[in-house]
Amino acid sequence: MIKKLWRWGVKKFWNRKFITFCVIGVLNTLIHIGTLWCMYKIFSAANILQEESMETWKVLISNAVAFIVASTFSYFANNYITFRNKKSDAKTFWESMFIFAARFGLTELLTFIFVSIFKAMHLGDIWIDYVGPFTASIIMIPVAYVFLALVLDHSKDEEKKEETKEENAIDIVEEEKVEEKVENEAN
Repeated sequence: MIKKLWRWGVKKFWNRKFITFCVIGVLNTLIHIGTLWCMYKIFSAANILQEESMETWKVLISNAVAFIVASTFSYFANNYITFRNKKSDAKTFWESMFIFAARFGLTELLTFIFVSIFKAMHLGDIWIDYVGPFTASIIMIPVAYVFLALVLDHSKDEEKKEETKEENAIDIVEEEKVEEKVENEAN
């Protein structure tokens, strides 16, 4: 049972698509961090949300903008590079954004759980500030990949279209042979 699960995991996740997905995820994270930093600096330079009571809002708004920018990049990069689609549409874009938002929410929930556990265990700040969020993010990578693949991986659809085309071509050839045979018998 464990060997089967291991083989399934290796087959499902140790391939070009998953590795590309992970590389795009790293770029996505860098874009998120860079956008977050820029937005925070813009708010600070423009003296927007400067009161101490508004500091949390400055971080939340900056993070929301960073999330939207990074998720948009991630959608297009994964759509065209990871899953090699030639086009995109509004439906898959919004389905992908929903997946990214759900992943964000679940990651935040897992982070909260890990941080709560680490605090209860009286572990140091490194565990609370870094290990908790990092662990939550790592857990969510394969989950996000599976759901994004359901939306963006059209390779199986293309294979089915090709099979259908071949079957239709065979049916047409067989129909022509039957018609020809009927015509020959009629003559």
